Amino acid sequence: MRSKLNNFCCLLLCSFFLSAQNINHDLEKINALFLHAPQFSMKVEYILYEDHSTSKVYKKETADIKRNKEERYMQIGELENISTATYNLMVDHESKVITLLPPVKTFPVNVTVVNIDSLKGVCEKYYFKKQDQQYGAYWFELNEYSEYEKVMLNFNLETYLINKIVLFIREEDISEDESAEKVASPRMEIIYKEFNKGLKKQEMADFSLDKFLKKKGNNFILNEAYAGYVFNNYLQKK
Repeated sequence: MRSKLNNFCCLLLCSFFLSAQNINHDLEKINALFLHAPQFSMKVEYILYEDHSTSKVYKKETADIKRNKEERYMQIGELENISTATYNLMVDHESKVITLLPPVKTFPVNVTVVNIDSLKGVCEKYYFKKQDQQYGAYWFELNEYSEYEKVMLNFNLETYLINKIVLFIREEDISEDESAEKVASPRMEIIYKEFNKGLKKQEMADFSLDKFLKKKGNNFILNEAYAGYVFNNYLQKK
């Protein structure tokens, strides 16, 4: 299950498409929140349920996401990622591994966990449902070639902030123990919270690798606090 959450972590910054009420208008408004905000912070809560209808939580994780212009910071569970124009730093606290990589050339700007644009080819039908005066949702019903039966995207009708995405997964091994398979049809709810434009002064340190590494000559070495970690440096040297 940890690998599945890691996959969601990697997908967290990807583009998406909307459709219905006024698809082009809604897409433009929702994307504009992230495209035109040079700085923002938000929290994303991942809640996994064992089936499509139960209220019993199987697993829960919370992600902390920040943007400073073209710099990104994300923390989810035991994983941290700092992505800038000069490097990409991955920190796995559970495995105690720090990896320094070349920068990502294209910075994604949207913050959904599923690329809804890719669902167009497997979407059998969709519809818009107004929840109340504040929230509305798009429902996508997908064909058998998709890993999801349905996807729901709920957003604020006035501010266009995403409130929640729900993935109704067809079938998946959700076991935590690799030696004991647990196949189910789970439901993943992704809840977006505490969206703030701008960053606090102390949050700017999250975009620097200085917490983990320090320069020694032309190389990087681990800071004392992370001396017990394995350090992999794949950053191309000039």
